[in-house]
Formats: sequence, C-alpha cells, structure tokens
Amino acid sequence: MGWLFMNSLGSHETPQAYLEDQFTFENDAGKSEILASAMIKMRTWYAACRQYNQETGQTTVFALVCLVKYNTRASDGMIFGYKDMSETMGPNESECPARILDMLGPTTSEYALQWRARCRATATRKNRPPPKDGDMIVFAQTIKFADGSEGRRFLVSRQGRRTIFLNPAAGTRYRISRWKELDWTTITKIDVKLPAA
Repeated sequence: MGWLFMNSLGSHETPQAYLEDQFTFENDAGKSEILASAMIKMRTWYAACRQYNQETGQTTVFALVCLVKYNTRASDGMIFGYKDMSETMGPNESECPARILDMLGPTTSEYALQWRARCRATATRKNRPPPKDGDMIVFAQTIKFADGSEGRRFLVSRQGRRTIFLNPAAGTRYRISRWKELDWTTITKIDVKLPAA
C-alpha cells in the first residue's frame, strides 16, 4: 500500500492516537484492536494488533508498522501521512520495543521472524550501558570519515551529553552519528595506582 496524506488529524491529538483509532474497528468480517503501540522518533509507529476473524473463529496477534510523516507547517497543507505494513512484509524499520514484541503471537512467516529478530537485536544494542569517559570502544565494522581516515578503535571522551571519539594513534577527534545503534564492545578504562615510595 502507498502513502496516505491528510490535512488534519481530525479529533485526535497526536499521530499515535490517530493510528490507534484507524486500526481499531469491528465489521461483519471480524474485529481489530490495538493492544499497545509506540511512536519512535515521530518517524515510525509500531503496534501489536489483535484481529478476530468471524469466518474462521481465529484470533491472531501480529505487528503493524507505519512509516510516518508529520509536519504541521507543510506548504501543501497535508500535515500528516502514513504508509502501513504488517511484519510479514519484512519492514526495514526495526526499532519495535520489546514490550510490543512480547505481545505478538506465533508466526510461520520467515519475513516476520527475521524482522522480530532484528528488532530484538536493536533493543539489545540500545539497552547496553554507555561507555564511560576514558573507555576504549571497538566497533565491529570499520568507520570511515570524510577526511579519508578510518578506524574501529577509539577512546571515548564524554563532554556533557556529547560523546567524542579520539583516534588513539593520531589524536584526531571525531563525532560518529547514531553510534549507539552500531555493533560495538567496550574495553573499560583500567586505573593503575602505584604503591607509595
């Protein structure tokens, strides 16, 4: 399905509330309800959807994913748009919270199983304790920079809320965007105190 755009959210206060209402309904074919949902970075909406099929009598719980565009100052007046898909389509977006994944029913869809595994891996990476000032961080993949340099090992320098990465060999400082989402390990700083003379 393609994108749907609209010039208002109607009576709903947020895109999340709008989407929850869109996928909650009852008709002759059955019933659909959202058990839980989450809006991530106002770009992606994830939900556990329970559907009852009147004809078969079966109830399933699966994941819905909507790409979201929300701009109250859109020049064309179309302030909100979304593109919906189910987990069986194997969405690229894989930041579904674990609390929603835990609600999903069993599936035999290979795309859905792979998507769930990617979401679990993302959740695990996000929940890692952050490196401390002076720790060494080692990325699984080489990071390439605009100045032509590259590397995997960096010393961490915490400056308030910012994290700066130092090349230990050259002393060059770098910022790495979205570094928390990458695969990395930490080598903790070891303080060695010499005995008093």
